[in-house]
Amino acid sequence: MYIYYPSVKDVNDLKNIKIINICFLIIFLSVIYVGFIKPIIKPIDVNYAENRTANKLPVFSFSVFLDKSFQDQYEAAIADQLPLSSKMKKAEKTLELITKLNYFEMNDAQFHKIDSGLLYKDNYLIYTPRDFGSIKEKLDQKIMNLNETVDRLSNVSFNLYYIEKDTDMNFETGDRLQVYEYMKDKLNQRISTEKYAIDSFEEFQSYFYQSDHHWNHKGSYQAYGEIVRWLGDEEPIQKSDEICMNTTFSGSKAAGIGGSALLKEQMCAYRFVLKPHDIYINGKAADRYGNYMDYFEVGKESGSYSDFYGGDAGLLEFDYHQEDKENLLMIGESYDNAINELLASHFNHTYNVDLRNYERENGKPFNLDAFVTEHSIDRILLIGNIDYYVMEEFNLKGGN
Repeated sequence: MYIYYPSVKDVNDLKNIKIINICFLIIFLSVIYVGFIKPIIKPIDVNYAENRTANKLPVFSFSVFLDKSFQDQYEAAIADQLPLSSKMKKAEKTLELITKLNYFEMNDAQFHKIDSGLLYKDNYLIYTPRDFGSIKEKLDQKIMNLNETVDRLSNVSFNLYYIEKDTDMNFETGDRLQVYEYMKDKLNQRISTEKYAIDSFEEFQSYFYQSDHHWNHKGSYQAYGEIVRWLGDEEPIQKSDEICMNTTFSGSKAAGIGGSALLKEQMCAYRFVLKPHDIYINGKAADRYGNYMDYFEVGKESGSYSDFYGGDAGLLEFDYHQEDKENLLMIGESYDNAINELLASHFNHTYNVDLRNYERENGKPFNLDAFVTEHSIDRILLIGNIDYYVMEEFNLKGGN
């Protein structure tokens, strides 16, 4: 009988094969985890590239599958949750955008259509107007929610500030969506209302970024001035001359069409001298909110709206120690990031809540009634654009 004794070389080869197999297994399991398991058990909450809540995998049911909403939500979630899918989709969109931009330069049409929801003109990305019929039901729910809240909190002053932007107006025809007017007509009269109005494409160019959905430094300062005169009959803090830095950025609109590398703009801002105050982010003391001083004093090659002004924290607090003034609660979204520290300087203690992130970052649901009582709130300011007023995430909850 012949007995085979493996040589040292054979043993080493077997060890190498085993190591390779283990490496392949680790890689395979990592791909499975990152690509399929992690998005289900530990999905990301925020799409930081576009400064918005990340889409998550939808719950399957036959009804949502048949009306194709499941497929649409699934595709949106995959783009946000899977890193490889996101990068591939971005590369595909970038190539498509290069072709379109070259075409736009050769044609002189007033507004160029990039996709079903976005136009392009004079280096500006412009959202197409929303369809009122598709949002009316959600608006009615929001109005009911606000009216019920006001009835319940009779000792608090309520103010609502509506921010118009490109989704509210057809710049080619001049037609307006008139969401603010619709809400104002149906809201409880105890809610004092104002709006930030955009009346033309030229105004839009002056007060909004080219590549991002937010207002720029001119737009946010104008809104801040309107609000402080409206709420307290005070004058806004004086701004510096316009400062345009050697900083470029590309915003959420450009990111959504794969144009971050193609559509960039210069970052400009104002500087302000603020009175001493304390800042808290989700209950913890902070040296600052936003990194604007780094841009002014050190300089940055690239930046973003949220990095400059501050991100969408669940709970911000600004204490200016002015006990003769009111305590303010602002409930808003990313638009107020640019003005909340300024606006807070006109009040005693200002709280700023973003309902998209409050529960996740503070470990408990936001209860408006309890918050008002606990922090002796005198005035509530609701501030946001059309998305804020139709997203269920921003509905107020309180009571016992």
